[in-house]
Amino acid sequence: LPDNIVPGSGINVIVTLKNMVNVLMKEIEMDLDLSGSVPFTPIGSTTKRTLNSLNQNEEHSFIFDLSVDADAEAKVHKIPLSVKYSDEFGRNYTISTITGFKVATNPQLNYNIDSSQVYSSGKNGNVVIKIVNSGLADIKFLNVELLESKDYEIISAPSIYLGNLESDDYETAEFKIYVNSRKEEIPLKLKVNYKDAFNDDYKTEEELILPLYSKSELIKFGLSGNGRLSTSISYLILVIFVYIFIVEWRKEKNIPKALKNTIMRFLKLIGKIIRAIRIRTLKRILLKII
Repeated sequence: LPDNIVPGSGINVIVTLKNMVNVLMKEIEMDLDLSGSVPFTPIGSTTKRTLNSLNQNEEHSFIFDLSVDADAEAKVHKIPLSVKYSDEFGRNYTISTITGFKVATNPQLNYNIDSSQVYSSGKNGNVVIKIVNSGLADIKFLNVELLESKDYEIISAPSIYLGNLESDDYETAEFKIYVNSRKEEIPLKLKVNYKDAFNDDYKTEEELILPLYSKSELIKFGLSGNGRLSTSISYLILVIFVYIFIVEWRKEKNIPKALKNTIMRFLKLIGKIIRAIRIRTLKRILLKII
């Protein structure tokens, strides 16, 4: 039996029986009981093996060919094993025991940037790291640390404890950073520590790429506050224009005339707004001079 059984593999289980009693063992039957909820299936035969006889101090090996389920849980699976035999005087005996099959597989974690509020140099915000357990083994005592770098400053706590992470599940770690670098992208360096189901330690260092954008790219992708402000102003202008048109149409009951009046009133309104802005700006300049 291998020390560690890999899910989805085939194994040979060899059980050696030695006659330590002072009589002849007859009609020997060995049974490897896989009837419970265990991830093992016999290949090509049953889980019972027989032997006619075994003399004193002789030994015999029974071989079982088993298939391991692909989704076998990483742990020690307990398998009942029994041996039945009779002696030369016709007396029957049964020996029952438990053997352990250790299923183990290396944990597999995937990392990616789930979301980010940091899009350009000279800005701060939260970056959320997603850790996915894509392997078959559960892990525990998971801790994620964002390492220091000349490209960014860590504003929040640099280390986050996430605890247990089951197979086919995920956790997120959130860090707040300030970006110093003017590069197009910066590496976020992570130090990850955890244990597997057998308390074996794992330590890895990971690197995730955080893209940064220029001002024009921020506006193009709708990531700039100015871009959102421009969109809001456009909607406001449209609402005002539609409102004026409805008022004029109700008065005139004539679409072309209502549209003409709407355009005239709208242009006058824009002119008043521009003049008001200019006057306020001029006053602020004069106050600064005084």
